[in-house]
Amino acid sequence: MDYLNLKPHDIFREITKDLLRGENVKFYLESRTSQEISCEENQFLEFVNQYYINKKRSLDNKQRCDYFKIPLLIDSNGKIIKIGWSLDWDKNLINFNSESAMFLSKEYKFIYLYAVYDNFKDENIKMRLTAGSKLQTEKRDPQSITLNCGFYETKGTRSYMEDRTFLSLDVLNQESNTQNKKPVISFFGIYDGHNGEFAVDYLKNHLHKNFSLSFNLLNYGEPIQNTVNALVDSFYLTENQIKKQYFNSNDKQILKELETIIDQKQGLNINSEASIKGQNIKHISSGSTAIVCCITSSTLCIANLGDSRAILCKCGRAYSLTKDHRIKSNFEERERVKSEGGTFDDEGYLSGNLAVSRAFGNWDVSNGMKLQGLSSTPEIYVHNITHEDEFLLIACDGIFESFMDQEAISLIRRALIENSDPNVAAEKLISAALQRQALDNLSTIIVVLTPPNYMTIGNNNSCVDTNPESKKKTNYGHSSNRKIYNFSKLKNLLLT
Repeated sequence: MDYLNLKPHDIFREITKDLLRGENVKFYLESRTSQEISCEENQFLEFVNQYYINKKRSLDNKQRCDYFKIPLLIDSNGKIIKIGWSLDWDKNLINFNSESAMFLSKEYKFIYLYAVYDNFKDENIKMRLTAGSKLQTEKRDPQSITLNCGFYETKGTRSYMEDRTFLSLDVLNQESNTQNKKPVISFFGIYDGHNGEFAVDYLKNHLHKNFSLSFNLLNYGEPIQNTVNALVDSFYLTENQIKKQYFNSNDKQILKELETIIDQKQGLNINSEASIKGQNIKHISSGSTAIVCCITSSTLCIANLGDSRAILCKCGRAYSLTKDHRIKSNFEERERVKSEGGTFDDEGYLSGNLAVSRAFGNWDVSNGMKLQGLSSTPEIYVHNITHEDEFLLIACDGIFESFMDQEAISLIRRALIENSDPNVAAEKLISAALQRQALDNLSTIIVVLTPPNYMTIGNNNSCVDTNPESKKKTNYGHSSNRKIYNFSKLKNLLLT
């Protein structure tokens, strides 16, 4: 049984006394945090707001509300920069004076402040870590994770293929590094292009290289923090490279290719669920969504732009790790686009053209400007892999036009138990989508975290060996109603 040692923190006592009257709560930091944390007075109200938001979240999820934690972004001196789960970054907060983001040069990092109700004693304060909980996580031993991955892709009913996939179990190429100073990081990406193949091809060929370059430039910090920051850096760097490459190309040739693509799409009578509408796009460059999942040690780090999804199978249940960046279904994105001066029609198409609100590319070739309201800043998610986590599904939006998340997870799970090859499971999912009249290009990656013969069955509190030769039952921990650990969303971190 794992415990987290905490120590009381005095800075927030006045919140309890002055602003949280009637709340019998104290605040603690991890004992390993050696820095003195400081908070400006004008941040107290922001903190109180986040306190009640987290309390409500715990109650809404029917979790026992003994304590919860609130992330704090602090600088190297321990000064709190931002508070809360959703960090609305000011663009002036981070300066970019080169192609590589300067985020890490400021040595910002996340720590957690624990709000603990008074049924705990100060001298005995310890937090039990329960596998799979959003508020409590039991990290799996990295040595117990042997990744097995597979993929499948097809153009489906369309005459062109604008999806790309990339898989690497060792993107930093550490096996050939005798000094072995860097961690082994797996890198899985799905890129769903629109309005041409220029951007999506560039992503497949360069995004993982830019990630490796960014990671290797980081000489300090923990591997997880470096992985997150390398993802952010690489998205920013790749966006700028695509723009430079695109506008340095032959404009007449590009426009001719665009017109050909437009004619193809209009001839196929693509419906309103397509990524980009046929009208008014002859002067918009190609673009692409992107979802990248990195696994290092026993932690999953995800960067997402667009409407592809990462779905985790936990004890047979589907848990979405990402949110679709679609104006029609995502209220936060709708408000962000409005605040940035973007417009959209009744169907949720940005500028009447684009179905997603975040993507690489999509510049107006007549003025060199990106579609207003369209962001290339990824949302970042971090999840600690537990013993309950069986496999990860990464798929383009075309899959989810035919399947609910749970349907897709259940189909894959059955396929993995019948045949442990994730390539076969991926093909079965896409074949089933085609049988359901899926119209889009289809791409999927499956990353197996738990061998199929140990996939859990029955209730959510136990993990059972499904191998008929074995009758051993293993209990890996309790479950909660909501188990996905959404670490942070770095909004507007990069210049768009």
